Amino acid sequence: KKQVFARLFPNKPYQEQPLYDVMSNLKKLLHRFLAQQQFESRTLQEELHTIQWAYEHNQFDLFTNRGKQLDKQLEKIPYRDENFFYLNYQYRQMLGYYGGEYVDRSKSEELQSMMDHLDNFYILEKLRNSCHLIAHNILMNTQYDFSILDQVLQYIEEEQSERFADEPAIQLYYTILMTLRNDENPAYYQVLKEMLAGRYDSLSPVEQQDLYSFSYNYCIRKINQGHTDYQIELFNLYQQGLRSGILLNNGIIGEWNYKNITTLGCSLKEFAWTESFINTYKDH
Repeated sequence: KKQVFARLFPNKPYQEQPLYDVMSNLKKLLHRFLAQQQFESRTLQEELHTIQWAYEHNQFDLFTNRGKQLDKQLEKIPYRDENFFYLNYQYRQMLGYYGGEYVDRSKSEELQSMMDHLDNFYILEKLRNSCHLIAHNILMNTQYDFSILDQVLQYIEEEQSERFADEPAIQLYYTILMTLRNDENPAYYQVLKEMLAGRYDSLSPVEQQDLYSFSYNYCIRKINQGHTDYQIELFNLYQQGLRSGILLNNGIIGEWNYKNITTLGCSLKEFAWTESFINTYKDH
């Protein structure tokens, strides 16, 4: 500390408080930097905040110009996930109220779009979090109040053929939730298998991982219940997940997945494949 103080405050007697003040201010700057990094990592947040500033300060030329650019960028987002819905909700909200106040009050398309994206955002988040909490219930025997989940599910079932036909993320988490709530009915698991066998690149990386993870866990639950035929099912899923790379997170395979795959491969007497797996992934 004394060496640092001497470099920062040359020719001054050593005192700890000025050094602590510098360290505290540096830490505050670090925290601001981390927050800024997080902000910049979020898709189109900077563009959205520019438009919000323009709207709130009546800079409507800037609002209109940047809004057109944001429209084009929103069309290029590859995944219709919660971020996509929430961005659209925030933007359509400004666009709708701006149009109603300054352009044409008789037009309601943007406000309707605002409501649709808000509903999609809420429904997707409700389903996704409910899936994880119900899975936690099963694993840890905990209890949660899921509030209006049943009403949300009823709405989805009534509207699913039209309202959510082009929303793969909502269909995914609805199906996962049904597998968790109807453990004895394999029909929903078969739908997950169809998703795995088809093209799922319209799902975000997080959603793809959940697709695999909940499929694995369904098989593990069935195996623990004595349905040994699901061992082959699970083994095939693990192999598929390794081929696609979805089992690795930033190049790391989870400890439990590594152990489960090894144990399962040995149980099925797939010794050559299992030895190859151990050696290939031991450094991951």
